[in-house]
Amino acid sequence: MSALRPADVRHEVDNLLGRYAELADARDADAVAELLARADVHFAGTTITGRDAIGRHYGHLFETAPISRHLITNVIVDAQQDRADFRCRYSRWQIDPTAQLLAIGDYAGTCRTGESSYFLASFTVTRSWQAES
Repeated sequence: MSALRPADVRHEVDNLLGRYAELADARDADAVAELLARADVHFAGTTITGRDAIGRHYGHLFETAPISRHLITNVIVDAQQDRADFRCRYSRWQIDPTAQLLAIGDYAGTCRTGESSYFLASFTVTRSWQAES
């Protein structure tokens, strides 16, 4: 993949984050696992690697998850020659039967260049606050 302008790198990272949010909202563990297949995923003090392990992890999370929407804000991207480091904020809202804030936190990670696009090489989820169950 040829070098991209910083704005193009930002666009690639935004799309990956948006895709993650859509797949998590759809509770599609297989698709999340495909998106994160090449990443080291850090979540709640554990590191998960490999498509199958990531799929199992998210499948377990989605079993009891309410219908929700992720909102991603404050995206900051540091573009390098062959990678892009990012960080952002997220909030997760339950949307059925009424809107209720479930969690807020941060995503951080690294995207690397593939043959035709960027892919997630590391992805860290840090919860700052979570609603009581």
